Amino acid sequence: MIRWAKEGEAEQIAGIINAAFEVEREFRQGERTSVSGIRELIERESLLVAERDGALIGAVEVRVAGPTGYFGMLAVDASSRRQAWAGRWWRPPRITVAAPAAPS
Repeated sequence: MIRWAKEGEAEQIAGIINAAFEVEREFRQGERTSVSGIRELIERESLLVAERDGALIGAVEVRVAGPTGYFGMLAVDASSRRQAWAGRWWRPPRITVAAPAAPS
């Protein structure tokens, strides 16, 4: 299931993302993200998570800026990588991104 992330999951999500981006370590200092950074994304409703059998297995940041959609920090837990179902979840046939409705 893919759903919006919850505040209580920030530490686990940061761990999944940082582990997935470990390959970047030689190009940057520090972690890819932080628990506080993840909390900010959750507060802005900009972070989706993938869940399988009640366990978090992945995350992706999503944003809309005018006509442009942004997907970043796509990460899948190491134990769930290279499984056909994970690829199907993150690559749906069509993604529709809608900007929030303007205040009335």
